[in-house]
Amino acid sequence: IQEENLDKSVEVNCRRKKTPAASASTATPTPAAPAAPLAGRKSAPTTASAVKMPPIVVKTIPVAVLRPELQARGITPEFRLSVVGTSIIVRSPAEQQEVYSYLQQRNAEFFSHDAKDMRPFKAMLRGLPEMELDDIVAELKGKHHLDVLEAFEIKRRAEGIHSRLYLVHFKRGTCSLKKLEAVRSLY
Repeated sequence: IQEENLDKSVEVNCRRKKTPAASASTATPTPAAPAAPLAGRKSAPTTASAVKMPPIVVKTIPVAVLRPELQARGITPEFRLSVVGTSIIVRSPAEQQEVYSYLQQRNAEFFSHDAKDMRPFKAMLRGLPEMELDDIVAELKGKHHLDVLEAFEIKRRAEGIHSRLYLVHFKRGTCSLKKLEAVRSLY
């Protein structure tokens, strides 16, 4: 950029001392133009209120192969290299599903986490005798009308403990602590 064009550039979040020559040439400030989309993006960056998707970590396919194949499908995610593999950061749930289907089709080894709004509500049940997990799930669904996704028994190593601990996953938004406090016994 030539030096004479520097004085005409738009200033955002910074202040410069204006020289008499610069203030005469720019009497009224011009509003900042919206930022142009970055290369490879279909639209401008999203706002902070958009849903942030968890990264997908691919262990077996290098980024040199992933990038052109995903771009051929119309997906332009962000790639980050890590010790474990290549992290793929997508912008929407639709892109995430497209990447999942591509990776499953290629039989790639990959993992990801649930999006924040999709994570289950988890609760511990204690003070119960040894029971089958299917019985616990059926009782909570049938008698107490709770939307149980799955249940796990927590193993204790200490001898002489007769009560069991169970970790129960509920569908998010369908269970509250008030509903769980109402459950006083099973069977």
